[in-house]
Amino acid sequence: MKNLSIILILFAQINAFAAAPTCVDLFSKSDVEFDKYERSKVDSPLANFKVVNTAYAWLATNTWDPSIKMYYLAGHKNPYLSTASHPVQIWDYWCAGFVGQVAQAANGAPDPQFVKAAPSLDVPPNVRPYNPSINTPENTGAKVAFHLMEAAGRVHTDWDDLPPGAAVFWTTGTYGHVAIFTGEFDQYGNPLIITTGWPSRPGTRLRTLKDLNADLGAPAGWVAL
Repeated sequence: MKNLSIILILFAQINAFAAAPTCVDLFSKSDVEFDKYERSKVDSPLANFKVVNTAYAWLATNTWDPSIKMYYLAGHKNPYLSTASHPVQIWDYWCAGFVGQVAQAANGAPDPQFVKAAPSLDVPPNVRPYNPSINTPENTGAKVAFHLMEAAGRVHTDWDDLPPGAAVFWTTGTYGHVAIFTGEFDQYGNPLIITTGWPSRPGTRLRTLKDLNADLGAPAGWVAL
């Protein structure tokens, strides 16, 4: 009888465990799924967790609008697309603007190289997103920001020392790309990056560096923000 009681207790515990709800996936809007992550380089003098926390806060507002079939960041106006009467919150294609605005919000001051590479805020609404006579690939975008960072001596290529909050740059394509390293990794050791999107990868997302490299090629370098 004692053995039967033990068996019944164990059976009840197993059933209770099986019925328990699973953990909520905090990154359900991303391209990656993982059970655990770890902080990286928390003692790095170049780490900027204000940038990380700000980027995550913006990421949390990523919302699908079925009427226009696009994602937007609720409450985070894209100043390069907005007018006084029409605040636009879409950030796809605007990677340099996104990283620059996140860094400015986190640090309380604009980043001088991102300011020089960002599209003009004075572009008339009828010619947005770019004024073809002003916002050309030679003076606008992530690739331009990267070369300005190089000239300022800010670019690093030591990937083992990539700090949280760093801007990661790719110089492939017409305008290049830039995104923010979170200081975290998936269960396979791949760095996790917060990035804006483009048509085949819409919306601001949490993606692995490996996944981004498959789309964009190897990154050219990183910059502490």
